[in-house]
Amino acid sequence: MGDSLWDVCQVVADAGAQAGVADTREHDPRHVLREFLAALPRLVGANAACLDEARR
Repeated sequence: MGDSLWDVCQVVADAGAQAGVADTREHDPRHVLREFLAALPRLVGANAACLDEARR
């Protein structure tokens, strides 16, 4: 959870970099966002994810 989808992607990318994930693409929040958006229809269809408005 985060204030925005972009914030979450940045946190995931930073965590991957700190954990030493071998695929350095996972350290880039833009890549994380692309992968998430590609998987989103399947996640929503399986009730495994939902999106809400950003908090302000």
